[in-house]
Amino acid sequence: MIRCQLVIVTRNRAGKAQRDARTVSGEPLHIGRGAACAIHLPDPRVSLSHAAVRRGDDGHLYLEAERQTLKADGRFEQRLRLQPGQVAMIGPYRFEVEAADAAHDLALAVELTEPLPDDRERLASKSRLSLAQTGLSKRRLALWLGGLVLLVFAALPVLYAVSPQVRMATAHLPFGLDQSWNPGPLSAGHVGFGDDCSQCHQVPFVQVRDQACTACHTGIGPHIARAPLEEAVFGEMRCASCHRDHKGLEGLARGDTAQCVDCHGDVRAHAAESTLADIHDFADDHPAFRLSLAAADGSVERVAQDDPAARESSGLTFPHDVHLAPGGVKSPDGKRQLECASCHVPDRAGVRFEPVTMQAHCADCHRLDFEPAVTTRQVPHADPRAVMTTLREFYSAISLGEIPLDVITIDGMMRRPPGKTDAADRQRAAQWVEEKSLAIGRELFEVRVCQTCHEVSHDPSEADAPWSIAPVTANPQWLPKARFDHASHGSFECSSCHAAADSTLSSDINLPDISSCRTCHAGQSPASGQLASTCATCHGFHGPGGSSGLPAPSIAGEKR
Repeated sequence: MIRCQLVIVTRNRAGKAQRDARTVSGEPLHIGRGAACAIHLPDPRVSLSHAAVRRGDDGHLYLEAERQTLKADGRFEQRLRLQPGQVAMIGPYRFEVEAADAAHDLALAVELTEPLPDDRERLASKSRLSLAQTGLSKRRLALWLGGLVLLVFAALPVLYAVSPQVRMATAHLPFGLDQSWNPGPLSAGHVGFGDDCSQCHQVPFVQVRDQACTACHTGIGPHIARAPLEEAVFGEMRCASCHRDHKGLEGLARGDTAQCVDCHGDVRAHAAESTLADIHDFADDHPAFRLSLAAADGSVERVAQDDPAARESSGLTFPHDVHLAPGGVKSPDGKRQLECASCHVPDRAGVRFEPVTMQAHCADCHRLDFEPAVTTRQVPHADPRAVMTTLREFYSAISLGEIPLDVITIDGMMRRPPGKTDAADRQRAAQWVEEKSLAIGRELFEVRVCQTCHEVSHDPSEADAPWSIAPVTANPQWLPKARFDHASHGSFECSSCHAAADSTLSSDINLPDISSCRTCHAGQSPASGQLASTCATCHGFHGPGGSSGLPAPSIAGEKR
């Protein structure tokens, strides 16, 4: 809120200045001829909304022209920074910025320096015809005009609102007969059908009902997921209680924190059983972020980021520090220098990232070959049973003398003696295949390949595939209750927010904490070098109408 000490300067006949001071406030402070302007300038040479005083992102106050221009130092400007001594002309008014006291953000002295000449007496002296001489009656004319006003602006709109026949008969007109009742411009999303008031005002002279909103906005979810609590907190509140249209192109949804703090400033006053912390401003008392941790069984638990239990159980043994080593990482083709973008590719929306997959991001370095000396064949990146099936099929072909085309024999390696085999030879061959497959499987799962990235367990009782791989549980969205897109942060290095290069464990959650965000984001009020951030900067009021891509969070009261 901008508090301004407005000093009206007038001059007596002797030319001595008279100063009359008062306080005006607003955010922003509108200046113009309109009655709604905080600084009202009653002169026809001033626009209804001529200019406004706004607080910039840098914390300073600026005078910005709305539809006209400002004159300062002989030049016409659109925007001026307000500082003591600054002089600007708005129409015939002279504005001078004075030093403000501690109780005000700004002090402005306003003086009408170019008053309109009084030509009434001159015009009256030249007039030779009076209204009485024309034979017209002021009373009769006033009655006729009054009746015309009632007809055009009352009777016809009422008839149009209550009679479908009249609406059909006038459908060809470029405007509805009730347009005179329009209190202001519609929001950008409603402009397309703005000429048909009945789209929203379905029952004449009845407030807009929620059914009119949800007929189009079918995906709107509740604010509170639990229906009984939603009903208890919001009761009979209508959509239009918060979303008031006809307030301009961007006026339908509020972006300040006042409406959020009404409830979240004292949560338990509205929901006694809630464990949410009271919040008044992001810069002051916003608690640690709550992360959604997905588990292998499909459940999701909400855990505060500063809670020691905030660890990821992904089923992987992936170390970021090894892959981001300054000297590069070892690969089949030699040292390879990796960076965040090597694996994390932004999605088309620039909000999050495409999933990391074995084929697209890992296979170049982590090859699944099993006889690299003699074949380029690789086992599939799949269930252990499929891996063992591939090995048994390969070595079975060798044992039967059907050496695959892609096998290179070296000094007779894998070549069996020619001739017809008897039952004993076939039994020995089958035993060799099983032993060879298990030996290579043990090398793949426990020594060289799988255990490099996965949690591998061994169970000798499982004859077909005595190894199992822990399910990989990747969190598609850590903060589903917040809005964040990486595209708007693209000018920063990944390492300025994510300390991945120092992460040695796959359970590390390399997300910036709230203190990191506060280095750039201020609260409701802007601060020097920081961006003003309200609740709506990161949060939407309505929950998702459908699935968010995550299972429903587990109901753990102490964790929510």
